[in-house]
Amino acid sequence: MRVPSALLLTAPLWALAPTGEGARAAHPSAPQRAAAPLLAEPWAELAALAPGPGAHEERAVWESWRAAAELRAAQADVARALGEPQPPALEPLFRTAFERLAAEGSPKGMLWCLEHFRAARRLGQRRLAPEERAQRLALYRALIGTRADDAALLDPALFDLLERDDDLPLEGLADLLALLDRCSRSDELRARGALVLVRRTAPQGSADPRARESARRILAELAERFPRTRAAADAREALWHLEHLAVGRLAPDFTTYDGAGNEIRLSDYRSQVVVVRFWNQPTASPPAGSTTGSAPHPLDRAADLERRLWDHRFTWIGVAADPDRETFRRDLVERGLRSTNQAWEGGARRGAARAWHVDRGDATYVLDHTGVVRGVDLEGEELERLIDLLLDELRAQVLQRQRHLPPRDGGDPSDR
Repeated sequence: MRVPSALLLTAPLWALAPTGEGARAAHPSAPQRAAAPLLAEPWAELAALAPGPGAHEERAVWESWRAAAELRAAQADVARALGEPQPPALEPLFRTAFERLAAEGSPKGMLWCLEHFRAARRLGQRRLAPEERAQRLALYRALIGTRADDAALLDPALFDLLERDDDLPLEGLADLLALLDRCSRSDELRARGALVLVRRTAPQGSADPRARESARRILAELAERFPRTRAAADAREALWHLEHLAVGRLAPDFTTYDGAGNEIRLSDYRSQVVVVRFWNQPTASPPAGSTTGSAPHPLDRAADLERRLWDHRFTWIGVAADPDRETFRRDLVERGLRSTNQAWEGGARRGAARAWHVDRGDATYVLDHTGVVRGVDLEGEELERLIDLLLDELRAQVLQRQRHLPPRDGGDPSDR
């Protein structure tokens, strides 16, 4: 039931709805459709793709979900372009079907219920009630208890979810990973679980020395206990980052090159506030299951900040892992970005990525004017607030230094 992207962008959205008496009753006649705005009835279009009360077969439910998610993503893009309200969330429409799958023991159904728990219940940002937290914990325990050796399912899907689940307290996470350690016969999965605990205990941007020390201890134990696993290699890399790129550390220098082969050296930007952003070329369409439409390009934030801070001592050094050099150049031109501080490193780990041990294509580091790391993996307003704070600190230091300069030609300092 997968719907081609081209069809979503060219055909009327009502054409994707099911046929039959129920569909005809739910949708306008052909003349009405011709006169109606493209987004007049997004709810009806999405609801028509949701599984009915008897649709409990796993494959049918997933095909319906993917088709509806792709449809909604296209509608969201059109709505954004027209300045119209965004279409409603899909998750409440699919909640019953996926909860039935989870109750029948489907591991993918359990994962969906965990991933979309808040959206399916329209909980917003409110704190979960005790019974809701208990439901989530029971789902996690059932999934780990029955699939503790299923590497294809757990890595990365479950581990990614555990790492970013703000509704799961650290004690609950530790209990779940202890369950995995007892139940799984896979050293790789047990080691991966320990890595998740480290990343939640002391995220890379953590400034808490006690949390960092705890993370360092767990990582060292992991590397010693599971030395031949990929997770142990990741643990050794994480230990390097704790020593060299944690908040408060002086960032190592690196040399990389722009798209024309010109040198970009980090140390040349000392005395400025610097953002170093590693990024990959985004895909043209959002992943299956996404209900947020297309993601913004990683260079958009750089372009916005350079326009706002053009007369400040600020530099954004982009490091692109995009293997297509021409696409990289085109993206810079479209956004009016200078190529002199935008590096292209292709698909290989080289230059800045090698010097800083960065394998993932999405990492952000904020350095103050002395080259010290002050923030890691910040986004949006949080990133901009830190940049403004560091620029304020730099301005204050410059003014302080000027007040202590000796007067020129023996004159009064107030004459300067």
